Amino acid sequence: MSTITQKLSAYTPHILHIATVLLIILVINFAIRQFLKVVLRKTSATKNPFDEMFVRAANAPLRVMVWIFGLEYLLRLDFVSRHIHASRNIVSIFTKVSIILLVAWFVSRLLKAAQAHFIDALKVEEKDTKKKWRNLRLFSDSANIRTVTKLLQVIIYIVSGLLLLGAFNIPLSGLLTFGGISGAIIAFSAKDMMANFFGSVLIYFDRPFSIGDWISSPDKNIEGTVEHIGWRLTRIRGFDKRPIYVPNSLFSNIIIVNPSRMSNRRIKHQIGVRYDDANVIPGILTDIKEMLKHHVEIDQKQTTLVNLVAFADFAIEVLVYTFTKTTNWVKFQNIQDDVLLKIYAIIEKNGAECAFPTTTLHVPNEVKINVSVDAKELVKASPAKPKTKLKKV
Repeated sequence: MSTITQKLSAYTPHILHIATVLLIILVINFAIRQFLKVVLRKTSATKNPFDEMFVRAANAPLRVMVWIFGLEYLLRLDFVSRHIHASRNIVSIFTKVSIILLVAWFVSRLLKAAQAHFIDALKVEEKDTKKKWRNLRLFSDSANIRTVTKLLQVIIYIVSGLLLLGAFNIPLSGLLTFGGISGAIIAFSAKDMMANFFGSVLIYFDRPFSIGDWISSPDKNIEGTVEHIGWRLTRIRGFDKRPIYVPNSLFSNIIIVNPSRMSNRRIKHQIGVRYDDANVIPGILTDIKEMLKHHVEIDQKQTTLVNLVAFADFAIEVLVYTFTKTTNWVKFQNIQDDVLLKIYAIIEKNGAECAFPTTTLHVPNEVKINVSVDAKELVKASPAKPKTKLKKV
């Protein structure tokens, strides 16, 4: 009994020491939690959103770090190290690994918070917020934001892995040499896959198109709406509703037209007026210009032209060139219908007509046309038909 009492009395100071350290850790954790709550309330009131994101991301890693340092202190105590057989080298490795993982955890949490913030900012209806974030090309749509976040997280994992190898005293030179050789072999055997991967990266950074855009290529028989941009393929839905799967590497070598990003749609027509109505063409041009000038759907900031451009074979050609405010295809067609019908009404109002192909036959005076009696009777009996215009030379 006395032996047990002696052992307990010998262990009591160490147990009290450990209990005191654990209590201090709990108190520090509680103090950090309360302090961060106060800081969070203040950062929530600031205009800079990154202050709040930083505090929220640091909350959990900071409190875990207190436990890590507390455990390191306990493991370095002679009493504890003798009983768990933990050398100082093992404790040092434990501390390094813990710090690396905590930093990686903090940065990963910060990236996720930033991703959520940027995506929410895109959904806000206020014009100032939209303009602020959409001016940054990488943050102009949610797909780009998620892609950038994933790439940064991959970089964090790679850097953390290399640092962990260094913490375990594993030489990096041999590993990097082996990785370089094996990477070259893999890249050579899968060069098409790598080309598609880097093609997708270029799409995300250059942004020639995004999901929902209508694109076409004059080099290839590709036209439709972009539905998905993957790491290897981009899926495009054609106007006949058939899916088109395009390798991303192809976009580096072809011309892409993106009509979805046009600012206006163009109305461009050449309208023929008869030569017999040449004297009223100046009035027709003036009336068409006035009509387009006061048309509510025509963008007055863009170029508008109404000019006589050619003396064609059977008509005097008038060019009508203007732009609509809308880019919607259906609305554009309705506006174009309205403009063309108003132009036709203007031509008729001025006593003119639209031209159509005609043939004029010139007959010299010396030529006599002999028509038999039977032919004359046949002409009288037949229905009236348009007569060919004859002119004497």
